[in-house]
Amino acid sequence: MALDYNNLKSVADQLYRAASSGNEEAVAKANIFGELLGSAGTTASAMVIKDLLLQKKFDNARDAARILTAIPFHIRSVGGEEAKKKSTS
Repeated sequence: MALDYNNLKSVADQLYRAASSGNEEAVAKANIFGELLGSAGTTASAMVIKDLLLQKKFDNARDAARILTAIPFHIRSVGGEEAKKKSTS
């Protein structure tokens, strides 16, 4: 499945690593991905956002809050086992 946790995390890691170089295009791609991730509506996307927040990947608190607050408006359902497994790691 394309929107599973491992795939989303891999893409996020690649984009945010490239954005850390300061390249304007890479930063734009990471920002767009973050916005779309908040709107994906899956448990996996919510867990990736949680990981990105814990790793302090966002430029500022405003960006982090905007992406974090998008989750409740788009989440379809929280998969109990998947969320529980990811939150303990």
